[in-house]
Amino acid sequence: MKNYYQNIIYISLLFIVIDLIRRNYLKNFWTRIKTEFKWKNLKWIILFLIGLAFFFYFIDLPLLSSIQKITNGPVKRILHYLNIFGDGRVLFPFLFIIYLSALFFDQPKLRHLISIAILSALLAGLVGQVIKIITARTRPYAEMDPLQFFNYKIIYLKSKYFSPTFKSFPSGHTTNAFSFMIPFILYFKNKMIRMLLVIVPVLTGIARIYYSKHWPSDVVFGAFLGIYIGMILYMNNRSRLGEKI
Repeated sequence: MKNYYQNIIYISLLFIVIDLIRRNYLKNFWTRIKTEFKWKNLKWIILFLIGLAFFFYFIDLPLLSSIQKITNGPVKRILHYLNIFGDGRVLFPFLFIIYLSALFFDQPKLRHLISIAILSALLAGLVGQVIKIITARTRPYAEMDPLQFFNYKIIYLKSKYFSPTFKSFPSGHTTNAFSFMIPFILYFKNKMIRMLLVIVPVLTGIARIYYSKHWPSDVVFGAFLGIYIGMILYMNNRSRLGEKI
């Protein structure tokens, strides 16, 4: 019965996404991406990749070990609950309920905002899944070696094509959490609200490290990916929220 309702929600979300694309919520998105990756920005991309490699070699293992030493009871309980935030099975039904509420109570700004968040989480999640398949990185719970990438041979020999064990990079939960939250963080101007909205995806990323689901670099890159896509979609659609471009 639970799967039945989830399937209804997913199908409904699919129709919502198709309608959002039809209404040009993705207008100029790919053009913006292309401009970001021009030759003039190549040096920043190279520097980012070098920094990421440095993270793999020197930071991942000690930082993971430090985070897993957390013993504070209340903090551990918070991490336990936020460990599932960003999971598509939790996040997208949540987004669907907010979207329906905005329609029912006739809140056009909230509807536009949640529409941006839905597309942001969906796009970032899809890009993240493609990168996971390409990089085929082993999760820390399977092997405590942060340099285990491109494990195609193991995946083929053990028929682990759909196994999450070799889909560590980037963290999907963190990507989804940031991509969903960024439109709200940019929209609300109150510093306290912004801080609370930032804390949720940050703690989600820490929880994924704490439970050995991801390396710190998985979380950092996932956060970057979610922020990047969320910002582009928000900036391209802020006129719908009454903001000046």
